[in-house]
Amino acid sequence: MKTKWVASGLGIVAMWLWYMPWIMLGDDDRSGFYLYQSGQHIGGTAYLLLGLGAGYSYFTLKEMKGGRILVSLSGLLISLGYLTTVGKSAGWGLLGLCLVEGLSLGLALLKSGARVAE
Repeated sequence: MKTKWVASGLGIVAMWLWYMPWIMLGDDDRSGFYLYQSGQHIGGTAYLLLGLGAGYSYFTLKEMKGGRILVSLSGLLISLGYLTTVGKSAGWGLLGLCLVEGLSLGLALLKSGARVAE
């Protein structure tokens, strides 16, 4: 029961990170202003990541193991795709999203009873 709420919390944190800084656009050393884009400024696949966070929480509460794995794997691949595209301009929100998606996938695999080949 406790892991259900932790997993649901991971989905909520993934949705919260959608609003945080993802990509640094400019670094003007003279003025000290840094501009960032968040998930809401990116476009369609970023909206998909928002829905995947909600889907992970939903599948967790409904105890649908296959759905959790699919949603978390999709979210991890999309967020890693963004991370490799922007490189060193990645903001802390995108790095946190990759971490949360990785933890979500690990927890989903752990709870599904999947075994590592020996």
